[in-house]
This record gives sequence, C-alpha cells and structure tokens, in this order.
Amino acid sequence: MKKKSPIVGLPLMKLFLLSMSFFLLIQSVSYLYQLAPERRTEIISSITTSSFSTGVVAMAEERVASETDAILWEEVEEESSALTILIKEEDELVEETVEKKTVYLTFDDGPSSITPFVLDILQAYNVPATFFVIGNQVERYPEIVQRMVDDGHLVGNHTYSHRYRVIYASPQAFIDDLVKSEEVLYNTIGIRPNIVRAPGGTQGNVSKALAKILVEQGYILHDWNVDSRDSKTSLVPAAYIQKQVHMQTMNKKSAVILFHDGVGKTTLPVALPPIIEDLQSRGFTFKTLDEHPQPITFIKME
Repeated sequence: MKKKSPIVGLPLMKLFLLSMSFFLLIQSVSYLYQLAPERRTEIISSITTSSFSTGVVAMAEERVASETDAILWEEVEEESSALTILIKEEDELVEETVEKKTVYLTFDDGPSSITPFVLDILQAYNVPATFFVIGNQVERYPEIVQRMVDDGHLVGNHTYSHRYRVIYASPQAFIDDLVKSEEVLYNTIGIRPNIVRAPGGTQGNVSKALAKILVEQGYILHDWNVDSRDSKTSLVPAAYIQKQVHMQTMNKKSAVILFHDGVGKTTLPVALPPIIEDLQSRGFTFKTLDEHPQPITFIKME
C-alpha cells in the first residue's frame, strides 16, 4: 500500500491564515476611523476586535481540519479496501481446503406402502437416494418403482424373493433369483440395474466364489458403513433411528446409510426429515451410489 506523506504544510497554512486575519483587522480599524463618530461608536459596540479575529481564526482552523479529515479518510478507505480483498482471498482459500462430505441414502426391501411417504420427503428436500428393490414387491407396486426413476433416484437389485434359504443355497441359486428380479425390473422400468445389494449384506452370506461370479458378470456389490438399525426389531422408534445415524456419521466424510422401506416400517417417514436436516446442517452433499468412487463391501473383493 502506498504511504501518504506527512502533512508538513498545515502549520504554515495556519500561520498564513492568522496573518491574514490581523491584516483584515487593521483594515477594519482604519475604515472605522474614517466614519462619523456616531456611526463608529455604533459599529464598535456591536462588533469587538476580539470576536472578529477569533471568528476568522476559527474559520481558518475549520478549513484546515476539513482538509486533514479528507486526507485521513482517503487513507482509511484504501486500507479498508485492501483488508476486504485480503479477507475475501482468505475465505476462498479456506473454502478450497475444507474437505467435502458426501452421504448416500439407501433403502432396502421396498417398494411398499411406506415408500411413497419416503419419496415425498426426498422430493420436499430435493435429495436423491438409492433404492434396492425386491422383485416380488416390484410386481405388487410397479407404479412406485416408476416414480423412483421419474424422481431421479437410482434403482438397484435386491433379489426377487429375499429368502435367505433360497438365494444362499448356492452361487447359482443366488444368480437365478437375481436375474429373475432383473427381468421384472426391465419389464417395469426398462432398466437392468447392475448395482446389487445382497440381503443381509455380503458378510457371512456371500461367498468369495459368488462375489467373483457377480463381478465377472458386470454386477457391482454394495454394502454400507452406517446402519440406522431400523430393522433391529419389527418397529424401531424414530428417535433411536435418528440417534444411530447421527452418531455413526459424526467422523465420516463418506457415509452410505442403510434404511429399510419395507412393509411396516412406519417410523421411517418420521425419522427421515430430521436426519436429512441434520446431515445438511453438517455440510453433507447427497448423491446416489452410481456416483460412489469405490463401492463398500464387507468381504474382500479379489
């Protein structure tokens, strides 16, 4: 910033104005003595020498002060402008260095009569989600699955039957059930999803042999890293679901949250709005799983 030169001329200016005031005073006295005695007495009684000179000096000082203030204000404005630019640059730097947080809302076991309420909430908050649907439920509620697609959500495959004894009997049994659901989805929404969530998750259910076959056939397995625990019992209180999500997302930069919108999950629509608001207040960006850079799986994919 360019520094202003000291105001060295101010004392000289003040002295000059003071001299001028005395000159005017002398001229006024000379003028008074040229007047008639009566007129001179009248003027002297109303205007004294002291008040006249003081007024002139005061005017001079006021003018000097005004000019000084103008110079000082100019310096303040320049400094303020420079400070504003500096703060803006620092804010931009901080914004660039803050690590972004992403959340992926996922819903299993639908569609059901609960799902439209979930879709309404997501629409109200303009939030995308991923739905892992069961094939036999898609047959019951095809219009709900179509709405998922129309609303911009991602639909994934959660097998046709969701019956553990059937699908985990062998790798081929799982593939057959999965393909059956895939055909239902294609006939309903014209899409064959390649994202898959194994019922119950991959751990303890999906063998490495099955996982290898799925990957070779172009499927992408997704588990989760945040469990809302909304399936702990048949009906879990909304406050408990909220607490679980809040606690488990506290130290995460990328959160894949497991919810269930299956039959009877009536507390989910109650818990979901405050959960979304909490995540938004903490700076999370909402995305669907097709934007996830690295799928989360409980088993090691070789």
